[in-house]
Amino acid sequence: MQHKNRLATKKTVVAMRAGGRLEPIDSGIVGLASATADLLDAAIADPDEPTYAVAALGRLHLATLTALVGKEEASVDAGLAEVIATLSTPLGYAEDKPT
Repeated sequence: MQHKNRLATKKTVVAMRAGGRLEPIDSGIVGLASATADLLDAAIADPDEPTYAVAALGRLHLATLTALVGKEEASVDAGLAEVIATLSTPLGYAEDKPT
C-alpha cells in the first residue's frame, strides 16, 4: 500500500517544525493529521471501499490539515464573515434604500 497522504502530512509537519510554527501543545492535532492520513491512504488502497467513504475521509483529512496549517491565520476570514452576513440580509432590510 502506498502512503502518499501520510508522507505528505509528515513533510508538512517537518516543514512547520523547521519554521517554528509547531509547539509541544500542537501534538494532538499533529497526531490527528497523521491518523486521518493513514485512514485515507487505507481507504484509497482498498478497492472495496465505497467512493463516498473515501470522499468523506478526504474531507476529514483536509479539515484536519486546515486546522493544523491555518492555526495562525485566525484573522484571515474576518472579512469573509462580514460579507456572508451582508449577503444573508434580506433585501428589504438593506440600509441604503433608494428614495
